[in-house]
Amino acid sequence: MLRRMIMTSTTSGSRFVLTALLVLTASARFGSPARAQATSAHYVVAVEGMACPFCVFGLERELKAVDGVAEVAVSLGESRATVDVRPGAVVQPEVLRSAIREAGFTPGDITLTLTAEVRTSGDALSVVLGDHALLSIVGGSALSGLRDALTAGAHRFEITSAVVRRGDHDALEVSAFRAR
Repeated sequence: MLRRMIMTSTTSGSRFVLTALLVLTASARFGSPARAQATSAHYVVAVEGMACPFCVFGLERELKAVDGVAEVAVSLGESRATVDVRPGAVVQPEVLRSAIREAGFTPGDITLTLTAEVRTSGDALSVVLGDHALLSIVGGSALSGLRDALTAGAHRFEITSAVVRRGDHDALEVSAFRAR
């Protein structure tokens, strides 16, 4: 059976460990650890191969079984599943793809809307999903505007992005953002 995982932990003393879905682990401005802050995540996943209401039921059941998932809605007519993640939980895109495959369908494009703080390291931008799990921001139509907003001092954003595979990991292509 497919193992589904969420990443949770606690903070203790000067040791910083993640408890939130998407948090800033280092302050871009000062380079020091920051307190974990709960964020939100909403996935929309294209699903190929659904043909009837029983397909919808089976896929909903499989996605609801993923640790950290709060709500699931599957649309047969739109061939997609929407998944809201429980605050404080981590659900990585690959876990959703695996659950869709296990239900007997083919996952397609994934859009992720999340509220998170953006971490910078040189020119690289990323958001943190949990202990040592990062989603790099690798491009997209709004990337230069996001960089400008970071330069102007904003660090927390609502980001809408496509989830894309880069080798063996997922990355984000930002299509829209709003400073929070």
